[in-house]
Amino acid sequence: MKVKQLIAPWAKDVAPVVDTLLTGELPDGCTVIYEGRNRVVKLCHEDRDINIKSFRIPHIINRLVYTTLRHSKARRSYENSLRLRNLGFNTPEPLAYVEIHHGPLLGKSYFVSQQLTGFHEMRSFLPGEDIDRLADQLGALIARLHDVGVWVKDFSQGNLLRRLDERNRYDFFMVDLNRMEFDVTDRRKLMKNFRTITEDERFWYKLVKAYARHAHIPYSEALAEAHTAAAYRFMKK
Repeated sequence: MKVKQLIAPWAKDVAPVVDTLLTGELPDGCTVIYEGRNRVVKLCHEDRDINIKSFRIPHIINRLVYTTLRHSKARRSYENSLRLRNLGFNTPEPLAYVEIHHGPLLGKSYFVSQQLTGFHEMRSFLPGEDIDRLADQLGALIARLHDVGVWVKDFSQGNLLRRLDERNRYDFFMVDLNRMEFDVTDRRKLMKNFRTITEDERFWYKLVKAYARHAHIPYSEALAEAHTAAAYRFMKK
């Protein structure tokens, strides 16, 4: 068995947590907050609330691929978070990642980050929420991402968190970042962000209009591209 680990210079306090992860087990005291293909838990460690994403063991082919040809999802989550933050976008602070290899095959892997509090997913609107304000500021975020060529493949309702600050502006944080590309110039790819970000048709049109304004392109052009990217899910009668 071979292990790989990286602890961020600003997170040396999570070393005991990483030591436990290197054994292939989660630390005692974890609370499960998501259970699916992967498991996400939170843990209070030395007055720091941390988030641990435990990636399931890949199937046999990908176990070899993630060892020889591609970085693991845990490592990509860590590195993509850093790169996004360097570009001025918000993600939970990356703290560490861990990989456990058995010979040439990747086994378990983990990504450790700061736990966020007080944020809401894009799955639903809050009572009394200003939908126009939300659409305007989210449209600006998407325009900024596209301007620097960032394509977040899992730009979905559960992977974008929002919170109003004291100035009545939204803080947006992107999570689940192992699947993304940088320096993308293909707009067909970039516009796929409009495919999964909302199920609300009225909000979707407001969002496309706001995006067009912030991206400085005609609304008709943005709408046509968004319709194509979203496979024409939203078409006014």
